[in-house]
Amino acid sequence: MQHVPLGFLVLITAFCIQAQKTVASGPAIAQTGWQALCAIPTNVKTAPGLAIGKLTKLARARATASKLTLRLQVLEAAISNNDTQRAAAVLAQLAAGIATKTGSNLQTAITPAITAAAETADITARISEYINLLRSAQTTSAKTGYCLAGAAENHAEADATLTSCSAVSVSYAPTTTNLPSTLIDNTGFPGLNNQITAAAAGTGANKCVLHEAQPSANAGKFHQARHTTRHLRQLLEHNNNGASTTITIKALRDVATAGKARHDSVLANLYDSLMALNRVPTGQASDDEEQLLKNIAADPTVAAQLRSVLQRIEGLKPGAALEARAQQIVKNAIGENDKAGNDIWNKIKDTPVAFNPKGDETKPKIADIETEEHLVSVLSYYVSTKASKPKQIEQKLKHLEESLKATTKTMEEICKEIKEKVPCNENPNCKYNDEKKEEPKCELSEKGKQEAEKEAKDTVGNNGKTEEKCTGKEQKDCKSPDCKWEGTECKDSSFLLNKQFAMSMISAFVTLLF
Repeated sequence: MQHVPLGFLVLITAFCIQAQKTVASGPAIAQTGWQALCAIPTNVKTAPGLAIGKLTKLARARATASKLTLRLQVLEAAISNNDTQRAAAVLAQLAAGIATKTGSNLQTAITPAITAAAETADITARISEYINLLRSAQTTSAKTGYCLAGAAENHAEADATLTSCSAVSVSYAPTTTNLPSTLIDNTGFPGLNNQITAAAAGTGANKCVLHEAQPSANAGKFHQARHTTRHLRQLLEHNNNGASTTITIKALRDVATAGKARHDSVLANLYDSLMALNRVPTGQASDDEEQLLKNIAADPTVAAQLRSVLQRIEGLKPGAALEARAQQIVKNAIGENDKAGNDIWNKIKDTPVAFNPKGDETKPKIADIETEEHLVSVLSYYVSTKASKPKQIEQKLKHLEESLKATTKTMEEICKEIKEKVPCNENPNCKYNDEKKEEPKCELSEKGKQEAEKEAKDTVGNNGKTEEKCTGKEQKDCKSPDCKWEGTECKDSSFLLNKQFAMSMISAFVTLLF
């Protein structure tokens, strides 16, 4: 029999003992544990898309409502129809309210949208990579050591959810559909689990090098000391400080009270940001101006807003007259039921503006003005034009007053201006001369000649000033054609005639300006 040197046997024994010491002896993560982790990305992966969708929709809707407000204000300034003006004013108020509300919702959505997207992307990436690392390392079920256990604590290769978990990614497809209550509610995440003890113990499932029990400082060990480690933002806890290793998946389901995450939850930021994003409304938001106008015109509050405007602008008091006027505007300018907003939108499409913000001579339709900046320029033009009208009126009235002073005419001039026979003969101071071939044929009558002579004498006798023939007369003696009783005194009728003429001219002029 051949003898083996004792030294060689000692060497082999030492190697075997060392090899035995380096065998992995920690538990794998049980199927319920890693599946609970994988459920998180599955539940919240649409959050980035929800953030993008809500922010985009609200931003576009705010711009749409703002532009519609400006178009309605321009229409109110550019059109002369009172009913359309009142309707445009009311609809502009409501559109402005929607622009303000939508802008406020946008501001509210920004922080939770950014936070939810970042939190979701972060936790999804962490879990996916962690699970994929362990899955890749343990390869196939032919291997006797693994860190992810499947059914009956066997190798997890056959578990289909393991593959999908390691490949899960967040969705950036824009959506405004909120996360359903089956995924998130006032108590937390209903689709997830509460705390799970997740250390597997079956054959093969107790040989995970990452979770080795009772490690010591040794070059062949993954853990160099007994301690507690936490992974995946503390969702997973590994403790090898005792006689055996424990693996715990923190509570994922009941993390909130009355819609607010508890401060000790590792999913607090994710939960609070998702709940806040879910609460931001987008239902009233529209990025189509025509549809938004029709929605506003059909709003039940239009009638009340219209009555308020009519009270302020037209001075109507609450009552039947106010209601009738409001209904008239609704019928003539706003429209009802499925026709609500149609007439106003057509006027926006068909009404040209008096000022082109692009600087050329064409007059674009209100609907063709593309930017808010250009709409503001057009509206500013109308506002400044309207503001300058009082000074224009003052200057024109002064000029008119001076003109009227120079328009005092003699009786002969008055007769000459009458071209027709009947009105000429109706004036006692004039007569129509049929025998005369050339114009003027309306001449002074005998009475007119006498009055003219008398008027001339009165003018010369008063240093060029018309004699006040009626001043001081009693009411019984104050008779036409020279005099007329007005109030408590007798006044010259020619003065009253000139005054009435001047007032009628002023009234007509003011009406023309406005």
